[in-house]
Amino acid sequence: MAKRIILVIAAIVGFAISHSNTLQGQTLTYIYTPKGSVVSDTYLDPEYTSTEIAAYNNYVATTYPLATKIADASHTYNCHAYAWHMTEGGNAVWIGASSSTAEDIYWTDGSYMEVCNPTFPAKVSYDSDDHSAVTTSTTGIFRSKWGPWPLMEHDKDYTPYNSSSLIYYVRTPSISISGPSAFCETATYSIDNLPTGLNVTWSATGNTIFSGPNTGSTVTIANSSTEVITLTVTNDCGITLLTKNIQVGTPSFPYTPVGELHPNVFGDSYGYYAPDYAGAVYEYKWHVNRTTDGLSASVWNGPPLVNAADVVFNFPGYYIVQVEIITDCMESIWSDPLLIEVDNSGAEWRSYSYFPNPANKELTIQYVGEQGAEKTAVTEKAKATKQFEVLLIDNKGNILRSAKNSNPITFNTHDISDGIYYLHIKEKEKTVKKQIIIKH
Repeated sequence: MAKRIILVIAAIVGFAISHSNTLQGQTLTYIYTPKGSVVSDTYLDPEYTSTEIAAYNNYVATTYPLATKIADASHTYNCHAYAWHMTEGGNAVWIGASSSTAEDIYWTDGSYMEVCNPTFPAKVSYDSDDHSAVTTSTTGIFRSKWGPWPLMEHDKDYTPYNSSSLIYYVRTPSISISGPSAFCETATYSIDNLPTGLNVTWSATGNTIFSGPNTGSTVTIANSSTEVITLTVTNDCGITLLTKNIQVGTPSFPYTPVGELHPNVFGDSYGYYAPDYAGAVYEYKWHVNRTTDGLSASVWNGPPLVNAADVVFNFPGYYIVQVEIITDCMESIWSDPLLIEVDNSGAEWRSYSYFPNPANKELTIQYVGEQGAEKTAVTEKAKATKQFEVLLIDNKGNILRSAKNSNPITFNTHDISDGIYYLHIKEKEKTVKKQIIIKH
């Protein structure tokens, strides 16, 4: 914000309202906005002598008789410190010792927001000068520190500062829009704990209409299209406070489930996964059927497997994997089909157990013995001494986890993003590969 510093000098006694940044004992200090931003150019300053304080008090009382002194003159704090920091419980500091924009951080970082009309309580920035004040319960009466001069209560225009442009700020409230992220035709949205005196107006993009007023803490909207809309909340000044993107109607689902393309019939469960549907979902249904006769595999889904399923194949052949989404609009949307081939080879994979799949916080890989076609018994000693290495790899070939010579092996997966990953189990010259789903 462009500002100019006003110097008011009494010709007889030379009293300046500006700050002297050459005083001995001045110390740089750090204070923070409510959002945690550092307020730059802030200092701890030494106090004037009692003689100097009395002289400043007397000068202001004589020059501005219609203003009321609240506290003595002081060089330890200025107008910005009083308005933005000290009235919120902060200590005495001088903000903007050598600049005229140090206090701007209080609103540029979102700690405070502009309001159009005078209100109480509020901070006031003299935009036409370099001054800050606070409002009082009496309209048009402010309280502000006049540089090193006294803390004064005064009419907004009765100061040494240019008051032609005033901007009012209040603490930005902790508010959000409550309501569904997707709906079919109508939905209600609200702002919880809307502060008293904060007037808001709602607007929406697309083919959206408001069923009733578009002001206040709660609105109802209607839209019969299939589109993504943006719901916006503004204050009296037209400043945007909140936005929310919302899916309306029943969008398509042009995705193919992902999972193991070559599973076997030895009783392992295989995870299949579909992306989150953009619309409002009532239910995910998984369909896994053999192409030749429609024979269904054994499928488990439901919480926590919302858009994923565990599948066990009991017979070989080609299968189609699809997810059917029942929307809140009671319409059925199908994914693209995934064709997989199930065979009865790969008995070596039955030597290892991996669980859970999908994994959430942990994934365990354990050697359990050759239990495939030969069904060979393995002693507990052999299990404990089995030498193998396990790698967890992403789709770019990056190794995310690795371990070896331990049975079982457990990977911590809590910080790995949702998606499809790959297990490589290396045993001597043999490597067994498997797809793993991580879903939090």
